[in-house]
Amino acid sequence: MKQYKMAFVALFLVGIFILFLTACKKEPSAQYSTWVVDGDTISTNNVSVDRGKATLYFFTKSSVPLSDNNRFGFEFIFNSGGFVVGDSLKLDCSTQNPSWLCLNILYNDTGYSAHGTQPEYIQASIVNGKARYTLQPTWFYNSYRPADSRILVSGVFNEP
Repeated sequence: MKQYKMAFVALFLVGIFILFLTACKKEPSAQYSTWVVDGDTISTNNVSVDRGKATLYFFTKSSVPLSDNNRFGFEFIFNSGGFVVGDSLKLDCSTQNPSWLCLNILYNDTGYSAHGTQPEYIQASIVNGKARYTLQPTWFYNSYRPADSRILVSGVFNEP
């Protein structure tokens, strides 16, 4: 009889352990950010956020390799210290205005930013409690060769 009680207790403890393991919630996987540059589609969920007192950086942790020689990535800089959401935000890296954001794109190992002759905007929203930034096709320029080096970028960038 004692053996049956010990076996019952052992099975009961194993059952509790299995129940505990199955009841644990998995961390949701980070949402993917996907953008298109001159016809090349790039997608990653390997992004990070660095928060400072007045600045927040949202960026790819490492360049996304699409081939042996070319690297791709993005960097958002918010001068408000946090994610800014609302209807639309002006893309501008020239000043540290808290209602604007700076977006830089790395394409083929070259950096580009939106600073054309007309103001450019990005849609900012909240999806499942996370910030989402939707960029309609926008011209980005290489600051070293703005007259002859530009790329067309669109995409959806999600807070991790």
